[in-house]
Amino acid sequence: MTSQHTNCLVHLQHLWRDRELVDVELVLDDDEHDTIPAHRVVLAASSGFFYALLCGSGRHMAQGLGVSPPAVDAAPLHAGPILRLPLHEVQRDALELVMQAMYTGQLVVW
Repeated sequence: MTSQHTNCLVHLQHLWRDRELVDVELVLDDDEHDTIPAHRVVLAASSGFFYALLCGSGRHMAQGLGVSPPAVDAAPLHAGPILRLPLHEVQRDALELVMQAMYTGQLVVW
């Protein structure tokens, strides 16, 4: 990996950690307060499932897998709308590990 790629990955990690420029919230089990913020581009680039869901070709497939249609909420003017993506029967711990892998390129297995 080039230093430019490494630098980009480090900046993405910081944006995620600091919740800057997030444009999607993964909502766990219909609990509006149990969310994990993310960036659509990172989700789509890191996961075929999220790519299909977010880019439109997999919305019907996703509904069959326990994912509700995305809903858009208002957000601060500088950030644009936040897409709320409900996920059903997904454990927070597991999703946080997956998200960490998406943003760091490393998967922690215990």
